[in-house]
Amino acid sequence: MKNQEQDLISYFDATRDEQKINDDVTTRIERLRRDAETKLEAAYERRARALAELKKRGETYASIAALVDLSVPEATRLVKSTMTARTTLRPDIGPDAENDAGSIA
Repeated sequence: MKNQEQDLISYFDATRDEQKINDDVTTRIERLRRDAETKLEAAYERRARALAELKKRGETYASIAALVDLSVPEATRLVKSTMTARTTLRPDIGPDAENDAGSIA
């Protein structure tokens, strides 16, 4: 009887350990995915900013695309994504914007 009890204890301990390991793996995978997404977003933004700098210096979308081996629509999308990010991050809230807002009837 004592052997049977010990076997059952071992079984349930192992079952609990399996669940803990699975939970730990799931948590680690989620954390890795979040970290990877953050790093990928940062890399994407750096790529886009680099192409936007080329555009500011007078390169065309076609020439930028040829330089980095992208399609013209992809190069355009990357460059324009920096414009959208700037507009979103820095809304115009200067004195003129405040005056315009106050004069709306």
